Amino acid sequence: MTASLCDPQLPDRTSELGQFLLKDLNSGEVNRKVLLPLVPAVDTVHVSFGSKILIGGNSRFGWIYEHTEPSILIGPDFDFNSQPVGTKLLIEYVPKDWQ
Repeated sequence: MTASLCDPQLPDRTSELGQFLLKDLNSGEVNRKVLLPLVPAVDTVHVSFGSKILIGGNSRFGWIYEHTEPSILIGPDFDFNSQPVGTKLLIEYVPKDWQ
């Protein structure tokens, strides 16, 4: 969905856009993105959250690697409430340039 700043119906379109975004956020379909400082050798990536190991390649409950920018997408169904408040997400990997 898009809205132009020049559109005379912008107030109506803005409301529609807000409803669209709210619906998308409430659907649970939003992945959580973690930007990485270096490009990883993907086969070395290990992601954990407290005692939970996130499975690579699982776009719902685990994580996937986003090639367009070095980032890890945490699946929308991964339950961050499964660990105590303050638990850190740990992403370990060997940078691609180091191999």
